[in-house]
Amino acid sequence: MPLGPLKRVVRHLMLNHLFTEPAPGQIAHSEASRILVTEPGMTSWLGHNYDEVFRSFGLFPEALKRGSSGGVADDGHPGKTATALAFDQPRGFFGGLLAQEPWRAQRFAGAMHAMTRGSHDHSYLANGYDWEQYKGGLVVDVGGSSGFQSIAIATAHPDLHFVVQDIEDLGSKLEEHVSALSQRPKISFQVHDFFKPNPETSADVYFLRHIIHDWSDSYASKILRNIASVMKPTAKIVIMDIVVPEKGVLPWHTDRMISFMDLQMMVVVNGKERTRQEWDELLALADPRLKIVSVKQPQYSVASIIEIGLVE
Repeated sequence: MPLGPLKRVVRHLMLNHLFTEPAPGQIAHSEASRILVTEPGMTSWLGHNYDEVFRSFGLFPEALKRGSSGGVADDGHPGKTATALAFDQPRGFFGGLLAQEPWRAQRFAGAMHAMTRGSHDHSYLANGYDWEQYKGGLVVDVGGSSGFQSIAIATAHPDLHFVVQDIEDLGSKLEEHVSALSQRPKISFQVHDFFKPNPETSADVYFLRHIIHDWSDSYASKILRNIASVMKPTAKIVIMDIVVPEKGVLPWHTDRMISFMDLQMMVVVNGKERTRQEWDELLALADPRLKIVSVKQPQYSVASIIEIGLVE
């Protein structure tokens, strides 16, 4: 890259706290830019956002004209999004782009793993819910990727048994994570499409971490219905997702984060972040027996833990 344009770009980055100038003409990492080199997960997260998310925003008006979410009546199909247009993927982000380009799927998995810290730390779910009430029971991690959240819960509650489910066979990746532990948790992997009835009918808990917000109401209700139709009467569904508060309840920077995530869900996958009323409406659409038992937002967590039970 020619030196002149490079200097101008780097100067702008420095004004945004990326890189520093310890001496005239010298460039060093700031704490922010250092992360891009030392934290592969954050590199994946930025790659996903800049390459796939931000590229899609410019096509959102065209997606609306073609029948995307946001006021046009449709079923919330994931292939009717700005991202689907940007990458010419009629099956959308998950079923099209990630399925056909494995390197993107690998990067996205790394990005999601990076989001197990900070305001999305996996300890919020591991320690913020009463898992001890199911001592010795079975917990099903629906759409659990390579099982990093289940491992965090199992480490804190070793008496529980876990089945991690995902549409892609990530059993070897789960085994890789488990083999690095000093004590092996009671955990296994199962290939499962959550748009079909769940094969685990004796589970005590079905938990979904940041899954439901990826889908419109018509699709999210199918996911929940396929659990409700097989779960035993005493079982619970535990969802870790955002419950959008009234304006001004949370600090402005948290409100801004939630608002951006909501737009990102709309543009990329036709999903959404939901208010408490919208969560109630979604459950009624999925199965009238599903009712929210409790909602708890752990301190410093942007998401809440939503406990759902069957009420005849």
